[in-house]
Amino acid sequence: MAKRTIVFIDDEKINLLAFRAQFRREYDVHCTSDPAEFLTIIRSEPVRCAFSDQRMPGTTGTELLARARELHPFLHAAIISGYPEDAAIQEAFRSGIVDAVFEKPYTTQEITEFIEANSGNSPNASE
Repeated sequence: MAKRTIVFIDDEKINLLAFRAQFRREYDVHCTSDPAEFLTIIRSEPVRCAFSDQRMPGTTGTELLARARELHPFLHAAIISGYPEDAAIQEAFRSGIVDAVFEKPYTTQEITEFIEANSGNSPNASE
C-alpha cells in the first residue's frame, strides 16, 4: 500500500526538518517554506492532509489553506501555531476552512490521529 501524502508549510526551517523527521516513516511528507510551492504540491500530489503555520512572511496559514481548499475541496487542513487563540485562526476553524488547530509544540500522536482520522474518508481518496 502506498504511503499517504501530507504537506506542511512553515517559514522556520527547523520546524520543517522536525516535521519531516517525525512523520517520514509512515507518510509521504512534503515540506516547504514557499507558499507557491505549497499550492503546487496541493495541485499535483494526492495530498490528504495539509498543515500550515499561521504567521509567515507575506501570508497567513488561514489564507493559504483557504486557497488550498479551493484547489482541493476534500483536503483536510490544520493550523499548527504558537498562537492558537488568534482571532483569524478561530474564525477559520468556525467557518470550516481548517478542520483542526494544534498548538506548538504539538505531539506526534495528535498529528498522527488527525491524519489517520482523515485519510481515505472522501470521494477523492488516493488509496
